[in-house]
Amino acid sequence: MAKETVLVISGNEEYVTGIESRLAFAFRDDVTLQIITDKNYLLEYLKTPHSISFCIVDEMLLSYVAEYFPESKRLLISEENGADRVSRYEGARAILQRIDAHLLKEEMAVRKKATHVVYVSSVGGGCGKTLMSLGLAARLAETGQRTLYINAESLQDFGYYLDDPAAMSGKMSVLLSADPGTAAEEILVSAGKQGFDYLPPSGHLLTSSEITLEKILDFVTSLVRRDDYDDIVVELPGNAGEDEIACMNSAEYLVLVSDQTEYSARRLSRLNENLRDFHGDGYIVCSKAEPEKENHLMEQDFSVRFPICECVEQKNEPLTLKDILEGEILKRTAQAVI
Repeated sequence: MAKETVLVISGNEEYVTGIESRLAFAFRDDVTLQIITDKNYLLEYLKTPHSISFCIVDEMLLSYVAEYFPESKRLLISEENGADRVSRYEGARAILQRIDAHLLKEEMAVRKKATHVVYVSSVGGGCGKTLMSLGLAARLAETGQRTLYINAESLQDFGYYLDDPAAMSGKMSVLLSADPGTAAEEILVSAGKQGFDYLPPSGHLLTSSEITLEKILDFVTSLVRRDDYDDIVVELPGNAGEDEIACMNSAEYLVLVSDQTEYSARRLSRLNENLRDFHGDGYIVCSKAEPEKENHLMEQDFSVRFPICECVEQKNEPLTLKDILEGEILKRTAQAVI
């Protein structure tokens, strides 16, 4: 079988660096990924014929290549989504969702249609991880996605943000501990409702009921197999231990919540060093942002792998779930992971 070629054309080298490894990982072994970032080289390249299966091109360079690639064989990189384009802020995930499945490895083609699991983590307490996780679930549900929120913290207090929080039943607690697969069947009956579904918070430490992170992840895997939800938002424990790092490394979508302080930026940099096996789509939500102060997240080398999706400004009053939905907060992040 002749090799096929996917051509990426963009003058934004930072963007290209951010998507290159993910695309290469997703394509079949007999698909060649070719990247052009220099306009002069592009002009020389176009002087000779090439067999290109699909072209992904920055809309600013479309005029140079439009005659060579019909609309059916090209995808534009733009500021926002559209019928013929993807947002540059959504990274490789957006491209893989739109590209012909026959170019992808079998497991990646199947994943396009499966339940999406979005993991949310942070590098320290007090940065708003729980509210951002709930807000992301609410935003996803707002777009019509069937969404479930799961909090994997052993000590759970997210009911504070909900209108009428349900409590985890004794039956669900037992099932999560002993039989996560059966718990996945029970969730449709016992889930709390807040515009999105949520696994009700436990009144006790999860660990005291022998509900470990491993069992929560088994529960998530069973839910994905059932395909009852379009999206599952899993808030990971704040401590970046060995199990949490392993989970993040294997994630398809990972959102890191952080404030803009130098301390948090340094911790994020250390976390990035431990995510060498991460090949998914990663984003940063800068919470409690103060525009008048220096944002140390902008200075770090992890921004290529984990671009700042948006900054949520610090307010005089504590932010609520209602505030998120009434404003523009987390719309861009939800768009990035759909």
